[in-house]
Amino acid sequence: MKIFFMKSKLTCIWHFLFLAFIGCADHAPSETFLIPENYKGAIVVVFENTNKEDDSKKERIYKIPESGILYTPHSRTTGILKHKYYYVDSSGNKVKEIKSFDYEEYHNNISNPDEVYRLDIYDGVTEKNDKSIYNNKMLWILMSFGSSKDNREALRREGFAIKDSISKYYPKKYVR
Repeated sequence: MKIFFMKSKLTCIWHFLFLAFIGCADHAPSETFLIPENYKGAIVVVFENTNKEDDSKKERIYKIPESGILYTPHSRTTGILKHKYYYVDSSGNKVKEIKSFDYEEYHNNISNPDEVYRLDIYDGVTEKNDKSIYNNKMLWILMSFGSSKDNREALRREGFAIKDSISKYYPKKYVR
């Protein structure tokens, strides 16, 4: 009987600590990526951290240009990511939500092999030897968009080649 109460106390403590940990997790602001209609390929977002106000908890909307490369004055968000991706028409109106391929594949929701998904997402820091930029670092996100028939590895290589070209010449702007 004593062992039973000891186990139930430990279970209660474990559940309390788990729920406290989940409740205290750092949640990033929601980020929406507006992507030109029918875009397929790599997208790179570079965070320049030149925005003077603290916007780390505000919702963000990123309008991706036709080149697929966006320089934003914002700092990089941290915490649990809440990303949404939409195709937009030339007037900026949302046309269609782009879903995560891995999530949809896991839930067996892939019915159209030509539908475009967000295939991959990577984020990172590239060290620089330039004191004029954010702590000698270039913070970035790299995403690839394509269908289940597209070569994910080729899209990944394309994205990293763009990111490497940007970091080579950063803080000068790279144009695709």
